[in-house]
Amino acid sequence: MNENKRTSRGIDPEKFGMWEGCRGEFYTAGRVCRICGKPRADHRAAGLPAAEPQRTAEKTLDTFAEIQIPVCKVDAPCRIIITRGHGTAGPLDYDNLVGGLKALRDQITEKVLHRRSDAEKDGIEWLYRQEPGRGCKVEIFKKESKVK
Repeated sequence: MNENKRTSRGIDPEKFGMWEGCRGEFYTAGRVCRICGKPRADHRAAGLPAAEPQRTAEKTLDTFAEIQIPVCKVDAPCRIIITRGHGTAGPLDYDNLVGGLKALRDQITEKVLHRRSDAEKDGIEWLYRQEPGRGCKVEIFKKESKVK
């Protein structure tokens, strides 16, 4: 902890049974850090960055991951539309929408399409939409290959 913080505030947090959590917030004994969720005894060492929670889309596809019906051939081109529901806060901007759906995109590629790559160069076209509501809707369409 920065000693200048203590002296500039004119108090000694330890004297009052307080401890410093992530981002310099102080907590009383028995409370957990609201940033990392850990109590004082398990809190990270000073100077390390706060841990960012990481969500995974594994639970999103668990029920569907057991379906063994191939949606399309492994190397066939396809179009996937992911529609995300949004609440009263409104829709996300495009880069946050795409970034927030990356884990779901990876799981669709691996568990539903049975492919190793989710890249556009491998014949997958990704489209993202938002509408009011909850949850995500995934639509997969077979793309017709153009014959010349």
